[in-house]
Amino acid sequence: MLISACAVLGTLTTAVYGWQHSSSANFHSTVDSNDLTLAAFVVPWTVPCISLAAEWEAAKSQLPESSLITIDCSNETSFCAQQNVHSYPAIRLFRGGSEHSERYRGPRKTSAFVPFVKRASLPVVSTVDAHGLVNLLAIEGITFVAYLNEDDNVTRSHFTKVAGAFRDRFVFAITSDKDLAKRENIERFPSIVAYKTDIGDREVLHGKDTLKRSLIEEWVVEAGKPLINELTRQTEMSYLSVRPHPSSETIFKVRSIPTDTLLNILQSHKLLGYIFVSNDSQRASLRRELHPVAKTYKDYVNFVTIDSEEYGHMAVSLGLSGNHYPAFTVYSAWKDQVFPFSQAQPIKVEAVEAVEAFLLEILQDQRKPWDPRGGRHDEL
Repeated sequence: MLISACAVLGTLTTAVYGWQHSSSANFHSTVDSNDLTLAAFVVPWTVPCISLAAEWEAAKSQLPESSLITIDCSNETSFCAQQNVHSYPAIRLFRGGSEHSERYRGPRKTSAFVPFVKRASLPVVSTVDAHGLVNLLAIEGITFVAYLNEDDNVTRSHFTKVAGAFRDRFVFAITSDKDLAKRENIERFPSIVAYKTDIGDREVLHGKDTLKRSLIEEWVVEAGKPLINELTRQTEMSYLSVRPHPSSETIFKVRSIPTDTLLNILQSHKLLGYIFVSNDSQRASLRRELHPVAKTYKDYVNFVTIDSEEYGHMAVSLGLSGNHYPAFTVYSAWKDQVFPFSQAQPIKVEAVEAVEAFLLEILQDQRKPWDPRGGRHDEL
C-alpha cells in the first residue's frame, strides 16, 4: 500500500511540475550526443526533489533544451545504482559522453544552475578583448581576468593551472589588449582582476615580472569568498566555529572606533550579522547594497543572508518578529548576545548608513543587547 501511495504521489508531482524524465536508454543517447549535459537523479515525491522541480524547470527555459535532463530513480533503480547515486536529488555534469561525470555541489537553484552550465561550456581560460570581456562578465558573479604581456608564458601557465582547479566556481580569461587595460585602469602587467559584477566591486593583484602559481591560487581563493554569503545547512558550521582574530595592524584601519575598544575586540570572536530575506531578489539587492559595509567591517563581522522560509524559526530567538522581512540582526557567539536592528526601519538602500551606525554602536559597546526575558526588543 505504501509503495502504491508513493507511486501515485510521484505521478501527481510529475504532472504538477511537468517533469519529463529520460529513460536510461535515452539518457545515453542524449549525453553522448551533447557536449554538456546536467543530469538530476530524483525520486519525484521526496521533499528535496519537490523543492528542486520548480527551480529545474525555470533553468530549462534559460538553457538549451538538451542541457538539462532528469532520471526518475524510483523507476530506474538499477541504472541509478550504476551511476553511483544513493541519495536524492543527485546532480551530475556529463561532458560529451556518459562514461565520466562531475558532481554538482552548488545551490539547487536556477540562479546557480544556469551560470554553472555556461561556465562549463567555456574553455578553461578564454582569450578576450573589450567586447568579449563584456560577454564574460554577464555570465557569473566573479570573473578573473589576467592582464599579461604576450611573452609572459610563465604567468600564463600558472594562471591556466589555477583556472583548471577552480573552473567549476569561476570564469577565467586572459588578455594582452593594452587598450582594454587602459580602459580598465590597469597600468601594470602582469595584473589579475577579480570582477565582482553582482556586487559592483573588483579586486586587483599586481605582479612584477611574473606571478607565482601559489600566490595566484591563494589570492583567487580569498578573492572568491563572498563577503556576504548565504547561510545554508552546508555553510552554517563555518560561521559558528572559532574564527582567527584580526591582527592589531589591520584592526586600527577601521575608522571611528576607540583604541581601547578595538583591543577588547581582539580578544573576542567575530560577530555574525544575519540578513533575513524572503526571496532571491531581496538577497541579490541587499548583498550589493550592504557590500561596502561588509567590506569595511570584515575583520569584525561575518555577514550572511538567510532564507526566512527555511530558517524563519530562528528569527524570534534572534530578537525579530516573524513574517516581517527583510530584517537584520547581529549575534555575538562569544557573549551569547543578540542585537536586532529595528524592524520599524526596513533593510533597504536608504538604511545602509543606519546599519553601519548600528554596527559601530555594538562594536563600541554603546548598545545594550536584546533581553528575551523582557519580551520584544524595545525598538521593534
